Amino acid sequence: MIRNIEKGHGQNGGEKKANGAQNEEKSEGDSPVSASANSVSEPAKSAVSAVDLHCLWYPTVRRTVMCLAKLFRCLDMGVFQSLARDLLTMCCDSLDEAAIKIAAQPVKKTTRSKQLDAELFVVKHLLILREQTTPYRHAATQRADATLPTKDFSLDLSKFTNVIFDDASKWFSISSNNTFLELITTVPVQVSETSGDSRRVIDSRLRTRCNQLITTTADLVVGPLLRWTDIAEDEALKPDFDLSKHPSLVAKELRELSAAAFKALNTVWPDIKKIYALYIGVSETEAILLSPVRKRIADTFARAWAFASKRYDEEMKGIAGLPSVQQVYLMLNKET
Repeated sequence: MIRNIEKGHGQNGGEKKANGAQNEEKSEGDSPVSASANSVSEPAKSAVSAVDLHCLWYPTVRRTVMCLAKLFRCLDMGVFQSLARDLLTMCCDSLDEAAIKIAAQPVKKTTRSKQLDAELFVVKHLLILREQTTPYRHAATQRADATLPTKDFSLDLSKFTNVIFDDASKWFSISSNNTFLELITTVPVQVSETSGDSRRVIDSRLRTRCNQLITTTADLVVGPLLRWTDIAEDEALKPDFDLSKHPSLVAKELRELSAAAFKALNTVWPDIKKIYALYIGVSETEAILLSPVRKRIADTFARAWAFASKRYDEEMKGIAGLPSVQQVYLMLNKET
């Protein structure tokens, strides 16, 4: 799904990606304010996605992109890759902290939580980082000092400090539990090696956040029905399962949950698509992000259908009144 996102996002921002490094790599005399002003004026001249227009960019994202543009020209490739990975890691951490604050904001004029806004906020800016750092990865392969993925080394002195500050009586103990012997026989310093590049940092974060976004979005529509289905399937696997002993799994309960979920397809689902359009703004990318959400919603109804078909009689099936999977897909693909 990450590759599909990159492809869909790149179709609308291809020209911008090609010129991204040139736009950010101003002369050293240019101030960050002027560079920021240029980045703001560009979207006004041409129609671009809401990824660039909605409240501009988060400050740490803008500063990270500008910093990478300046460092790329004057550093060795290996040093640049190491710094880029560290910068992008810290930038992603700042996005996570901002998402926590967004999710904690009080809800106003809507019944949904801010969790969806928080997830879309992070995904949007991760897509920006991925798009803006692509020219550097392509240009790096053409530079004479291009190297293999960088390797960073770190020293761990914890064992050494633990031995030094150990109980003083053990230093002269005539036994195997002697601190001096332990210091001689063990390696006090451990060297750890970290290998990777900036793209892996963004891809791993983007993959994690996309999975969280799918879960959050699907829960807004079929959350209670999905949890009911999970419980029903777990109980049905038990050898002594008896439907009469589980009042929460009766057809009436399933009817209420399925009706609420199907109603959410009429009311909540159109709002979800509007929120995706507000944050992402690229129809191809929106379709890629919403595709697994559609599948999870449809699979939830299909699983409920399977349980009802196996455990309910004809009368109970009529009471449950589950919509068909085809009806669910029609509602999911309905134009708003």
